[in-house]
This record gives sequence, structure tokens and C-alpha cells, in this order.
Amino acid sequence: MAYLNFLVSVPLAEVETLRDDPEAVITPSLSVVVSHLIAYWVQVQPLGQLLGRAIDGGAIINGALRHQLRDPCYHDPESVRARYAELTEAWQATSARPIAEDDWYRVEIEKVLRVFAHAAERGECVVSALEPCHCIHFQSNK
Repeated sequence: MAYLNFLVSVPLAEVETLRDDPEAVITPSLSVVVSHLIAYWVQVQPLGQLLGRAIDGGAIINGALRHQLRDPCYHDPESVRARYAELTEAWQATSARPIAEDDWYRVEIEKVLRVFAHAAERGECVVSALEPCHCIHFQSNK
């Protein structure tokens, strides 16, 4: 079964609050939803491994926040910058071959890159949570 994965850019202070209080509400500055399959179906390396690390890696936020497959996790701002640099380099090397604009892989990979670029520029964390995501409370930043 394929799951959707929420990737959200959030200030470190909000992640720290969530680490202390699993009922805290976070307000992402950017949120994307990607197929969790993108972390494991990309066979071109090192891109596939880096996508897996970006989506499923990082530190567990709070042991009280549970999901049947993987608990919500996050990358701190320093890790976000490192992951973004690695992903960008691997994606550029991979995309030397033409890939259609509407290719499913391309669309999903570019969503991962977009949230990591956004978080890196703002000095924010990237939080990763699988659906259904009842354990983390999001607030729109409208």
C-alpha cells in the first residue's frame, strides 16, 4: 500500500515545542505532499538513497507521536542544508537526460527539492509525517 508523505518547512522553535508537547500546533511556511514510494522506487543512485534519507531520515520528534509505519521525524536546519545540497547535486547529475515535465518521478522529486530549498533558504526544519497524519496538528499560515 502506498502512503502519502507530508513534508513541511517549520521554524526550529516550533519543532522544539512539539518535541516537548505532542499536542502543540505547528504552522508550516510551506507544505508539500509526496508519494512515499518516491523514496524507494528511484533506482538511480545516489539519488534514490538520498530521497529515502530526506523522506524517512532525521530525528523522531516525540515518542508520543505515533504512526504504524514510521513515527514523524524532522531534519534540523543544518541537516536540511546538507540534504538539499546532496539532493540538488544528484538530481542535476540524473536530469542530464531529458525527463518530461509531467513525468510522475520528476514531479515528486521536484516537490521534495522545493520543500528542502524553501527550508534551507529560511533556516527552517523539514518535518516528515506519513498519512494519515492525526498525530501532528497543522495550522494554515494564511
